[in-house]
Amino acid sequence: MTTKIPQLREIVVKTNEDVGEFPKMLLKNGIGNAPLAINLKKLDNNQLKKFLEHLEEFLKKLDVHPSWPYPVYIITNIIKGHPSFEVITDIKEAAIHYQIDYDQRPSSKDVQLLQKIYLMNRKIKNLFPRDKDMEIKKIFKHNKKLHDLTKELDFYNTIIRKLNLSGHNP
Repeated sequence: MTTKIPQLREIVVKTNEDVGEFPKMLLKNGIGNAPLAINLKKLDNNQLKKFLEHLEEFLKKLDVHPSWPYPVYIITNIIKGHPSFEVITDIKEAAIHYQIDYDQRPSSKDVQLLQKIYLMNRKIKNLFPRDKDMEIKKIFKHNKKLHDLTKELDFYNTIIRKLNLSGHNP
């Protein structure tokens, strides 16, 4: 069991020749075990489309989902979106919790959380997330709606509390 903190790694693809070596680079950078940003700013439109097709095929062969448990970010200015990958224009647009630099050793509480995350990642990988992609997105949609509603409820409760404290009882 690992207690390594998942940190965002960036791979820069400079030319079309790098594409042949790319599967080795992905495996070396722990694809599926940590978030990964692939910088494709140097590729033109046709090279980019071919590269993304090859990347999708390669991830299917490895049985790695491009979003779970860790995302694969595509950094480019050419396209704005992709059905399989999250497209960003700069690495700073990636989720902030992956960008934190961890210089010190994790505390015992952090180690316990990392062990729990490791086990959850194994469970996700065992569920074959590619097969359940639509189901997972449906669940996320419901969770987002629940989050928005509870956030709104909390907002109204805060207003009511402030009104009651200031003496404006209805």
